[in-house]
Amino acid sequence: DMADCLRERGIDVIGPCMSLDDCMSCIDGPGRIDAAILDVDLGGQQVFPAALRLKKRGIPFVFHSGHCTADMLPPDLAGVQMFEKPAGIGKIADSLSGTVN
Repeated sequence: DMADCLRERGIDVIGPCMSLDDCMSCIDGPGRIDAAILDVDLGGQQVFPAALRLKKRGIPFVFHSGHCTADMLPPDLAGVQMFEKPAGIGKIADSLSGTVN
């Protein structure tokens, strides 16, 4: 649903990625990523390795989770904005709009 809402706003969407491996492949793939919305739990795996890869590459991202809160993030990801489900796509898109050229 989120991908559809973003497409309706004219945003090109890569994904959704349903596993950590898929997410890492998208990050490492040839497509340009301007920003990312990450669910903390991807098929039972935490998405933190992908988040760290995005951070290292300077790609802005936020978390969107129903099972994790900001105080549960690893120390090296502290300060990354966390949206608890169900967060409106408009609110999430607006938070990323200031970081995407």
